[in-house]
Amino acid sequence: MKAGRPKPFCVGDARVRAVRGPRDDRGWYYRAQLYESGGERTIWTGWALRPLDAQRKVLAVFDNVALAPAKTEVRTIRDLLDVWAAAQVRRSDLAPISAASYATSARHLVRHHGGLVLSRLTTATLADIRDTMIRAGSAASSVRIYVGTLVAAWTWGLDRGLTPNRRLRRPRVRGPRVNNHSTPSVDAFWSVVDRLRGERRAQVSALGMTGCRIGELGWLRWADCDEEGDTITVDGKTGTRTIPVPSSLWAALAALPRDRDRVFSRSIRTLNRPLANACAACGVPVFTPHGIRRLVVNQLYGAGVDVSVAASLLGHSAAVALKHYRTVRPDAKARAVDQARLGRPRDDSDEGGGHEQA
Repeated sequence: MKAGRPKPFCVGDARVRAVRGPRDDRGWYYRAQLYESGGERTIWTGWALRPLDAQRKVLAVFDNVALAPAKTEVRTIRDLLDVWAAAQVRRSDLAPISAASYATSARHLVRHHGGLVLSRLTTATLADIRDTMIRAGSAASSVRIYVGTLVAAWTWGLDRGLTPNRRLRRPRVRGPRVNNHSTPSVDAFWSVVDRLRGERRAQVSALGMTGCRIGELGWLRWADCDEEGDTITVDGKTGTRTIPVPSSLWAALAALPRDRDRVFSRSIRTLNRPLANACAACGVPVFTPHGIRRLVVNQLYGAGVDVSVAASLLGHSAAVALKHYRTVRPDAKARAVDQARLGRPRDDSDEGGGHEQA
């Protein structure tokens, strides 16, 4: 059955859309255009197997700075965010997913506040923007992101002489700050999976079987799933990687339709609330999708998997894995004390003859 056409997306000021396809390999023919001075200009066309592939090819085009839309005057928030977002796209140290996230925040700000001239933008004005967003029903966490984006763009412009010569302080955003570092136990995780239904159940199961980031699974396509080889291929912060998966993953995804390009139609980024509701219903501490990733890390290291192998599966360096992801549960500490025979007299019958005192 013919795959659905990928949705258009933006790379900086360029709009990218699939205009022809798919081919037998499920690739689409994309066109990237800049809209300027009332007209449009095509800056790239080509075939790509997935949107992120097309995004990377457009990023390569933007390495030619002359193609970036030139701003003779940066007068409004819209002008500032246009040039700032284009600069973020050209950063070699920024993952495409992060650049897309910045672009999303910039588009929201431009849509609602783009006409405000920079000479009138102060910390007090920024507080008014914050209040307007909250009254409109935006979550406190979203407002923090939008306000932070505007301050970051202002500071970037200040360093380049594009904004008035004054610092813009970020106003405080009241409201719950979600810093959930809870890592579920294996039993808690599967009890929550049993509580969920439909695509949400499939999403949580896939997170627990792969340890992927939510963005990586969100972009996963059926063409990236190899059921015969029991692998999936994902695009992450460190590039593309192929991950061996348990065969039970295909059973978890069996109810999802195959007549679309991406595996999941619902955004995994909106999974926090149904996941929290399921945790409450099961009577277990609330955990987030990222907590599931930490659980996978613990399972890998608890099974004695080599640090470098586990890190390659998870898409980060061994140092990052150990410093930021691995958590030690109390039962693991108790087992370590027991295995080390702490507090017990030396037993010559022990294998290895025990440890000599220093």
